[in-house]
Amino acid sequence: MKINSIISGISLISWRRRYALWATKGAPLTDLVELDDAPKDSDTRKSGIRDFSISLMSWVKRAPNLLPTPVIGWKRRGDISQLFIGIGSETLVEKEEWLKIIKKEIEDGYGVPMGLKESPRKKETSGKRTELSKLMDVTLKAEESLDRAFIYPFQIVESESVAIGEVVVELDLHALDLEAGSIRRLDAHELIHLTNETWDQVPYVRLAKTDNMLTDAEQSQLLGVWDDSPTQLLLRPPAGTSVPERGWMHVLDDGTRALIRRKRIFNSVTRFGQHLDFGRLRSEEKMPDDWPLPSNGPVHVLVGPPGTGKTYQACRIVEWILSNQPGARILVCAKEHHALDHLVLNLVPVVEELGFNPSTEIVREISPYKADDLFIGERAELHNHTKRAVAQSLWKEWTGHFGKSKKSPIWMNSAVARNASIVACTTSDKFIEKRLQTLGPVQFDWVIVEEAGKCYLSEIIGPLLLSRQALLIGDHHQLPPFRIKDAKKSLQYKMEKSPHIKSLNDDFNLANWLTPFASLHDLLESSGCTHQLQSQWRLPKSISDMIGSVFYGSKFEHPGWDNSTDLPIDEFPEMVWMDTPLGLRDKDFLERSGDQRSMMNPGEITRITEALRMVGPDIEPENVAILTPYNGQKYALIKKLETDTDLAVFSDRVHTVDEFQGKEADLILISLVRNNLNTISGRRWGFLLDPPRLNVMFSRAKRQMIVVGCSEFVRQTGFEEENNHLLRVLNWIDEGGGVISKGD
Repeated sequence: MKINSIISGISLISWRRRYALWATKGAPLTDLVELDDAPKDSDTRKSGIRDFSISLMSWVKRAPNLLPTPVIGWKRRGDISQLFIGIGSETLVEKEEWLKIIKKEIEDGYGVPMGLKESPRKKETSGKRTELSKLMDVTLKAEESLDRAFIYPFQIVESESVAIGEVVVELDLHALDLEAGSIRRLDAHELIHLTNETWDQVPYVRLAKTDNMLTDAEQSQLLGVWDDSPTQLLLRPPAGTSVPERGWMHVLDDGTRALIRRKRIFNSVTRFGQHLDFGRLRSEEKMPDDWPLPSNGPVHVLVGPPGTGKTYQACRIVEWILSNQPGARILVCAKEHHALDHLVLNLVPVVEELGFNPSTEIVREISPYKADDLFIGERAELHNHTKRAVAQSLWKEWTGHFGKSKKSPIWMNSAVARNASIVACTTSDKFIEKRLQTLGPVQFDWVIVEEAGKCYLSEIIGPLLLSRQALLIGDHHQLPPFRIKDAKKSLQYKMEKSPHIKSLNDDFNLANWLTPFASLHDLLESSGCTHQLQSQWRLPKSISDMIGSVFYGSKFEHPGWDNSTDLPIDEFPEMVWMDTPLGLRDKDFLERSGDQRSMMNPGEITRITEALRMVGPDIEPENVAILTPYNGQKYALIKKLETDTDLAVFSDRVHTVDEFQGKEADLILISLVRNNLNTISGRRWGFLLDPPRLNVMFSRAKRQMIVVGCSEFVRQTGFEEENNHLLRVLNWIDEGGGVISKGD
């Protein structure tokens, strides 16, 4: 049997080191040191053997029954000695015999029992459920309730005007949901608008007899609103199928259903994650002296306020791990592709500096069609790190030793992720689902989760299950998980209906665990497992001081760099409040309902366009961002800019605050929108009272920030002390002489 066919059947062996089966004639690791020559007084090596035996048994379960005769040895990599299993010859032996050879060589030559007959998975299944497993059950149901607003009770309406093969359904928009309680459902017009705007495929629904979110009922095409009624829709069921006279209409696309199913799988595996027991998480495990953070423990919580260098710190952590543990495997995750790709691009030079080959050491797990959509412009380099590209690069290395084929075989694709030092994917990616289903928990040495503050528990539990140690990076002073208030409302409803959930709430305060980053921070703070970054590297000093004082209680350290004296708008300082009149006096500045029943303010749109005309000619449009809290104002601004020849280049630079978290621009223009006749602060400002949203909104500028809003409307509001952040921001800008009225 040829060596390349043996390799193709075996693939790679262990998460501890990807080169485990390369030690053969002509391969890179021919200089393995025999066990007898390895120092025998090292606890680190003993621990390494135990870890290696666990990962070895995980691999053996899936290995072929016949394996090449093994050879065992040490290989030094920098200051670290690592244990390897190489190919001693092409003679094949039974798998049990293969294990006996390894066990005997290690135990005789080193005196460390390996315990290769014990199944690590069985050990994990024993014992009580962890706290996170109990919390996951409840919080996932609260999270799923957010999608239950797209499950409508319906009944078929008879009409002679309906064409053959089509049906009309009457929707009950106000029915109480048994799982979520009272929820707001979109009416027929809003539903058609939403599906047409956001669905990639032709909109469809499922008419089912049950409200089970994952019903397998047939798809019916969603044709439109019937007779202009807000409660009636026209549908086309598949030919030859019957639909129930009444039941539930499900408006969940394939992507949403797949995500629900995947998170339920994460939940089912959580009970096997004994390494996530609260006792272990709070165990104060000491880190080495040169560990880059002043934190200890198996899980580290790093709070990174805006501009304090979260990405830089993540890169330094990866550099430390691979320098001190060259055989380590690292899972890098983020909830959203943008934040993940930004981190991966910054890791490429780090890996190169360590002497690794980024083309084979960094794998970006993503479907090919998503890669084609996302990996453009500055992200185009990530095409080199997709599974297909890395497989080809890895095969080029292998063919130098084992063959002459230019095209990588299909089996190489499955080996890519096991070979890489760094695997990157979103926190709910299919890759995590597959790994948990096939191999169970603990397959990586480390996981790093970026933007963890925006994640529900279901969105970080998968990465945590897969790793022995974790670094969670986020900021619970910025935006929380999506629609957190609705999830809390659903959780409260469940507590009222279930004594069991109410009892769990007495133990854990369940609502807090809808924001797991903040809860883990509070849980682990006393154990020395948390740290907050304090040095400011992005924001101009005036904005940095304001953000630190208003939202974090003290100013950030500013290491001495100066903002450019050439600001995007020379006439203005770094921070400006462009004042507008009260809507009571000038109706152009009175807020009103815009697209999707969201707020807009035509007067502020005029002020924004005036500011844009002042932008210097050297400022590229991509260095400008226009932010607003409301979709109504966003779409109105885009329409206005698209019709203005001089300003059309800025039309794609308009964003809501929520979608711009984690991003930045040299010049930020902000439209507050709110300016009304209400007297109660909650009604005057709505969700703009939320400090996290304000924190994100005012901390995006790299050089200059311009706020458009009515200062008098702010000052007339009777804010509660815990929600007076907007007033404090205005006062801060005003003290610096930055409030400018029209004509100043």
